[in-house]
Amino acid sequence: MIVENKKLTKYTERTHCMNLNDQSSMVQSLDENGNIIEVSPAWLEKTGYDKEEVIGRFFGDFLDEECVVQIVEGFPHLKDYGFVDNVPLAIRRKDGVMMTIAINGTSRYDKKGNFERTFCEIRTLDYYMNSVNAIQKLLEKERFQNTILSIKSNISLLALSENSIESIVNNVKIILKEAVEIVNCQIISKVEDNIMEEHETVKAFRKLAKEQHLSENTHTITLRANEFSNKSLLNNSTTIILISKIDNSVYKNKELYMIIELNISEEFINNWAEEISHIACSLQLLVNNIFLNIEQINLIKQLEELSVTDKLTRLYNRVKVDEELKKQMHNFKRYGCHCSIILIDIDNFKEVNDKHGHLTGDNVIIELANILKYNTRKNDIVGRWGGEEFLIICPNTDIKNTATLAEKLRKSFEVRSYKNITNQTISIGVSCFTENLEINQVLENADRALYRSKTNGKNQVSVASLD
Repeated sequence: MIVENKKLTKYTERTHCMNLNDQSSMVQSLDENGNIIEVSPAWLEKTGYDKEEVIGRFFGDFLDEECVVQIVEGFPHLKDYGFVDNVPLAIRRKDGVMMTIAINGTSRYDKKGNFERTFCEIRTLDYYMNSVNAIQKLLEKERFQNTILSIKSNISLLALSENSIESIVNNVKIILKEAVEIVNCQIISKVEDNIMEEHETVKAFRKLAKEQHLSENTHTITLRANEFSNKSLLNNSTTIILISKIDNSVYKNKELYMIIELNISEEFINNWAEEISHIACSLQLLVNNIFLNIEQINLIKQLEELSVTDKLTRLYNRVKVDEELKKQMHNFKRYGCHCSIILIDIDNFKEVNDKHGHLTGDNVIIELANILKYNTRKNDIVGRWGGEEFLIICPNTDIKNTATLAEKLRKSFEVRSYKNITNQTISIGVSCFTENLEINQVLENADRALYRSKTNGKNQVSVASLD
């Protein structure tokens, strides 16, 4: 039996947008070993080197020693995944001065998906200094969005875990206070606060609501310092107070107010007001939404697990095993890590199905799967290869030690008993990664070794020749 390795990777043609002739940007191109193929004129100008001094040299030669480790560890990611973003490094100019930089890189591949070269744009500190204002605004916007998402998520989780809306509302203010922009938070009602009529914020709210002819529905009003007679309510002149009146059937005749004191820029006042109003309106609706979200999340997790799991044995399936084989082959070629494989086939399995039925045959497969699972190491990858065949990948293990493990598995299965089935055994073939062999050839070697075990009487381990 010859095992074919089906390539599952879908190669896509990637393009790049970095100009090696750019007079203003530092751009470089590296080969598969990280050696410099070409650099832009700006690269040479800012580092002080001549072109002849850099072409063909390893890029790490121009970096701080600590950064060389980053290059060695991170370069495979750039080759395999096609990009890296804002990797901080320190490059040494010709005059010896270290220059802080950040690299954004892309990889170029041919139509078959084979790596050709990288293109990396190097940005100096000046680039970021010129963009600091824009970056700060983006960060502030991102922080706002993340804060709101976190608040909504936590409130939803709280709603899911509590039994009453009252307990949810009482804890919402704790969640809101986790946001650094929120200086203070109160949720008060007429029942909880007998002096509501004297509450400065509520009085200001009612006054504005009356002046603006606001409806009885939930709404949010923004209050500033000049709207308060008691200036001690605010931490400073830039503090804003958002107050929402929550009309909810759960509280019936109660008046409920959510009062949020924030320290934010004018640019985001409207955003905060809108989001606080939305939170106030949806405290109850979030309970229903979170149930749906959790159900979807669980379904996605189940689908992800099923996509890489064999339904019968709960081991990895062929797709996952193929993926792991590629990873281990990469590690072997890149770092020289030993790796061996064990190919297992149940002897005379057709007779089991014919005599005892397919259900019994399935149970034998499950039993072998459990033996393999509990008699291998944690980092070994055990999968169902197909039918009554199993494949075990043994990272960082030479062929001799792998053969020892295979013999242990053979004996463990041989001595077990299952109902009225006797003399049930397995045959095993062992091979390993070697120079100049691709994955399909390693699998073919294991398959030939397995065939030798079968023809020599079964119930034995055969090791592929390393010649």
